[in-house]
Amino acid sequence: MTSLFINFLRYLTFIAVFAWILTYYLGMGQEGVWWGIVAGDVLGGIVALVWAGFYLRAITRVGRGDGSESF
Repeated sequence: MTSLFINFLRYLTFIAVFAWILTYYLGMGQEGVWWGIVAGDVLGGIVALVWAGFYLRAITRVGRGDGSESF
C-alpha cells in the first residue's frame, strides 16, 4: 500500500506541480513539462529512499532482541 501512495504522490503531485510551475510560472513552455517530469521523479525517488530507510530501521529494531518480543 505504501508503494501505491508513493507513486500517487510522485505522479499526481510532484510531477504535476513541477511541470505546472516550470511551464507556466517560469515560462519554459514544453521544455518545462519535461523538466517537471525529471524533477518529480527525482523528488519521488528521494521520498521512497527516506521511507525505505525508516522502514528498514524499524524492522531491525524489532529483530534486535531488545526485549520487545513476547517469546
